[in-house]
Amino acid sequence: MFINTNWYKQEELPMMVAHEIGHMLNGDTCYMYDHSNTGKISSEGAANRVAIDLLLQYCRDNDIQFNNYIMFLQQFCIPLRYEYIVKKKMVMN
Repeated sequence: MFINTNWYKQEELPMMVAHEIGHMLNGDTCYMYDHSNTGKISSEGAANRVAIDLLLQYCRDNDIQFNNYIMFLQQFCIPLRYEYIVKKKMVMN
């Protein structure tokens, strides 16, 4: 896994790192991207879902609380298309 720590939007780094860890935990490999766009889209979404779980767990472990899921999305630069996932997971916990 390679992370560009000089990324121009430093606030995106936690989500980027969690996303890449998500790929590793999901067992994704580089060669799978050559097979189909559907597989790539699916693996990207799955990596983002794992990233959200990792960030939520990090917040729980470190007693970091948010008043609502929108603040969590903004803090970690999570795309709004994942709002429903964050909302559901924050209500469950």
